[in-house]
Amino acid sequence: MKAKFLLLTAYSFLQLPTPSSSLARLEPPDGKRYFSMWLDMDPHGAAEYPSTMNRRLAGAVGGGRNLNIPVFHFAQNIPIGDTLVGSRYPNQTNEALLKETGTNAGMIMTVYPKQGLEAITDGDIKALAEQLKGYEKLNISVWLRFAPEMDGE
Repeated sequence: MKAKFLLLTAYSFLQLPTPSSSLARLEPPDGKRYFSMWLDMDPHGAAEYPSTMNRRLAGAVGGGRNLNIPVFHFAQNIPIGDTLVGSRYPNQTNEALLKETGTNAGMIMTVYPKQGLEAITDGDIKALAEQLKGYEKLNISVWLRFAPEMDGE
């Protein structure tokens, strides 16, 4: 696999004690980690997509066996219609790309407030909530990362 086609991210989620013996929703069992992949889906470059990556992975290291990535990383701007010049990220995450894999893959969804927090309206938050509700109806597990680089870019 060529590194320029994908950004590989392994996430380790901190195991916090829970008041009961049951796990929280989407919490991995003790000693387990989620593995995710953030693909370069830039439509102007050599784009990779979840379904093609699963096939490539099976051919490269799986000996033809199905090896499916359980979680894919996507990013979008808020407001959803934000079309800032030079943005690499699509206006809205495309859940159809996950469904094309034929698996129950989840997503880590990063939301960038590219125009700053002040530009986000109640309507923008409601639209994001509706979008997430739609993923829940489609049985897609979502981990939301909101404004992770507020002190960076």
